[in-house]
Amino acid sequence: MLAALLAQPRRSILMYPAAMTSRSGYLLLAAAFSLSASGAFGAVLSVPETLGAPAVLGAHPGAGLALAPTPSVSLGFVLPTALPLAPTLAAAPVVALTVADVSAAVSPDQSAPPPAGRVRLFRDFNSRILENRRDVAVYLPPGYDEETARYPVLYMQDGQNAFDPATAYAGVDWGLARTCDRLIAAGEMEPVIIVAPYNTPSRLDEYTPVADAGDGGGNGDAYGRFLSDELKPFVDAKFRTRPEAANTAIMGSSLGGLISLHLALTRSDVFSRAAALSPSLWWAQGRMARWTRRARLPEPRPRLWVDMGTKEGDGVSGLESLRAFSAVLRKRGWRTGAGLEAREIEGAEHNERSWGARAAEVMKFLFPPVPPR
Repeated sequence: MLAALLAQPRRSILMYPAAMTSRSGYLLLAAAFSLSASGAFGAVLSVPETLGAPAVLGAHPGAGLALAPTPSVSLGFVLPTALPLAPTLAAAPVVALTVADVSAAVSPDQSAPPPAGRVRLFRDFNSRILENRRDVAVYLPPGYDEETARYPVLYMQDGQNAFDPATAYAGVDWGLARTCDRLIAAGEMEPVIIVAPYNTPSRLDEYTPVADAGDGGGNGDAYGRFLSDELKPFVDAKFRTRPEAANTAIMGSSLGGLISLHLALTRSDVFSRAAALSPSLWWAQGRMARWTRRARLPEPRPRLWVDMGTKEGDGVSGLESLRAFSAVLRKRGWRTGAGLEAREIEGAEHNERSWGARAAEVMKFLFPPVPPR
């Protein structure tokens, strides 16, 4: 089959049929990776997100790997005329991965992937305020190293879940770097630096503004000082940021969403935009809504995104808490389409996969593209 395709006078599309034996599939996958790395042709391999790819294959997204929502593998590639396959196949290692299905060959005129940003990891960042250490991942947008521009900054809670399946909960990350790369290349969002401090064993304590009668917690204001007085000065000194509150946002999910809302409403001198995905509005008997109803709120009002999935673990009560909180926000002056997005996400669950799936819409809300001058 390969010989017949290679003998054709034009480029040929090679697709691996599902009926091929596993050994043949392994060899074909190995050949694809080997040839792709040599620059002879392009290959795309989709692997199950649940495997923690691409880390499980020891590769990176730029090497032709993509995550798939279902446990299957798709491979498509273009072979140029008279490509010498025999030496490559002989030297190619066997990929230890079960092939379930192959489809969706890549068109010869498919567009190149968008320019990629990069993620730097700072190990054991020390906090004197919290008396602990944590890793901090920092995403730098495409072109950062070639330009002199300054960028707005997003601070994201549970940073281990943002970019890397190897560190993410249950091996599923948000894919936030890939999402931002795509949106920035398409002109759908402003380029941004993302600072993603990992959580610690004190997560519940740090991500809650007050104590809950049953669960404790309540050290959220100290966590806010860690962000504003320790981490932010480090980031602003090391990277080309736009440090003003007007260019600084905060985001999180679950308890991370709760603390993000709290800090946007109490530290508007630092954060002017916030996104809370599936926030734990139930905390301390719904204290966030009660506090917002009577608190002295900042001016100008921060831009707020709040949402909840229709299939979250707490079911209807989660949606009711979202509706009650968004109603309070509207009574206090926020308006949908003018600084407020309160959404019920159909079919979404309380997990990283669901949050990552809607991250693109969130990022476009927080950092809309800047009109050309």
